[in-house]
Amino acid sequence: MVQASQPALSSYAGLVSVACESRFSRASIRGTFAPDEELFALGDVLRRRKKGIVQPLHCDSEFAARAGFDRPIIHGLCSYGIVCKAIVDGPLEGNPERVASDSARFRGVAFPGETHRISYWNDGDRLLVEARSKQRDAPILSNAVVTLR
Repeated sequence: MVQASQPALSSYAGLVSVACESRFSRASIRGTFAPDEELFALGDVLRRRKKGIVQPLHCDSEFAARAGFDRPIIHGLCSYGIVCKAIVDGPLEGNPERVASDSARFRGVAFPGETHRISYWNDGDRLLVEARSKQRDAPILSNAVVTLR
């Protein structure tokens, strides 16, 4: 479980602009309870080596294969940033000051070029959030909570 304090969303949103691309659109429901809304964000690492990422799991296909992946994976904090930016840009209407705290569980991996399907549910003064790979319907982040001011 990642615990972050108030500035977390705005600082992770900055990570997204440096390391990832995001595009958003509205979507349909998923799961037992329909989310209040789903957002889509296309995550891709841009020139990973040039951005200073030296962890070979994120930029070296041979190393990723030795770790059991068919290609390099997106860094977990990049996925976290994609989700945070989608929440700030979507239901929070671009206002990161509304975030009191946030937390999430890294549940799986995302690959460059995959679309993050981000679902959220309004629960009073907080949003309950999950992110899944649209292409694989595999979990990326779960048990995420954004507490609002």
